[in-house]
Amino acid sequence: MKERTVDWSSRAESLMRAVSDLRLDTSTRPTRYDFDNTRHTALFEQYVGELRHAKAWADSWWTSLIKMEVQRTDNPTIAKQLVKIRNPVGPVAHGSVIAVVRKYWLECVAMNAEQPAAEQVPPEQFLLGSLLCPAHEELARFLSSLPYWPIGMDADGRWV
Repeated sequence: MKERTVDWSSRAESLMRAVSDLRLDTSTRPTRYDFDNTRHTALFEQYVGELRHAKAWADSWWTSLIKMEVQRTDNPTIAKQLVKIRNPVGPVAHGSVIAVVRKYWLECVAMNAEQPAAEQVPPEQFLLGSLLCPAHEELARFLSSLPYWPIGMDADGRWV
């Protein structure tokens, strides 16, 4: 039976829309943000650098898991299947990636609190929507494998 796949860009859009299920403010927001003239630019550059580094660690971890399974099974195809069974979303589930996503989500929220509403950028757009361009497509593809955002909201509507 062939595994059903969903285009990565559809997964990215779904992941960004999922935040509206929690957000109390349901006003219409643009789907793309250009924050070239805001304080978000420097934070975004830091985020991209840390995400690239975390992705490299995660990819290395993933490769080592497969290599260990190949040694055990002596079959690369079965090894990949076994690793995928234990880690269904792949290398994006590595703790370093989750830590970067959480760190910059909360930093974006904190930065937004210091700015007028017109200059605020929703964290999901900051983290993923802003990667949806040719320069960062590899990171967008990678991050779109997350099945959900590793963040929550407390009873007072604050991201935690």
